[in-house]
Amino acid sequence: MAASLKDTAIKESLTVVLVAAILVMVLPLFVSTFTLSVLIIYAMLGLSLGLIWGFGGILCFGQAAFFGLGAYAYAIAAINLGESTLPMLIGSAVPALFAG
Repeated sequence: MAASLKDTAIKESLTVVLVAAILVMVLPLFVSTFTLSVLIIYAMLGLSLGLIWGFGGILCFGQAAFFGLGAYAYAIAAINLGESTLPMLIGSAVPALFAG
């Protein structure tokens, strides 16, 4: 009984991974890069809310505030410095290293 449940869970997990891999390969052919970027950003926000609310049982919008603050800071930096990827990555990594 337990072995069949474990096998079923493994098959379901592999199915989800396979579908996700196919979507990752096929979706860029039909959707723009900007749309994919926005989709990934909102998915990360949803995952953080699901993690803290689902596992912790705490409804907290603190991560949404950091999400908005990060978007605002990026927009200000992109307007003033131009949209260059490397400086933005360095500008994101340095405070993260200091934060721990």
